[in-house]
Amino acid sequence: MKLYGKSLSGQFEVIASDSVLGKGGEGSVFEVISHTSQNIMPASQIIAKIYHDRDDRTRGAKVASMVQNPPKDLNGIAWPLALRMYPDGAFAGYLMEKMDKSQWREWLVFSNAKDRKKTAPEFSVQYALTSSRNFIATLKNVHEAGHMLGDINESNILISATAGTTVIDTDSAQITRG
Repeated sequence: MKLYGKSLSGQFEVIASDSVLGKGGEGSVFEVISHTSQNIMPASQIIAKIYHDRDDRTRGAKVASMVQNPPKDLNGIAWPLALRMYPDGAFAGYLMEKMDKSQWREWLVFSNAKDRKKTAPEFSVQYALTSSRNFIATLKNVHEAGHMLGDINESNILISATAGTTVIDTDSAQITRG
């Protein structure tokens, strides 16, 4: 699927796979095959979210503001990197860093004692405290940029084997423009 990307440095071509990696209520996620931007990471490291509702104009303005006003540190958060546009210039979705799901587990796995013992026996109090601290540092980073995350739940917080955390599904954030 050939669409266009738009970042702070201008417009570029983006080609994504037609097969869906994941699908939610608002949109679907696709693997990026190639792009022509010199200013974002390689195609193999990003994915594209395309919204189902093509006519939602307010969402495009909000995601554009997210691209223009990111937190200082994008470590620990799947923040929009560039807009994704239809050939007619209408907002389609955005590009974001690709997460290797095999390296991460949802917080949900750790919140239930029975599931935790079965799937993550190495999880300790120290691991929980370190993960929590890393998550709070990400929230602080977002808040310092003047934004608030709007959809924080145990499925949107991923934890690595080293207690690193990443917040996904950030497009429901409340954004301060400019």
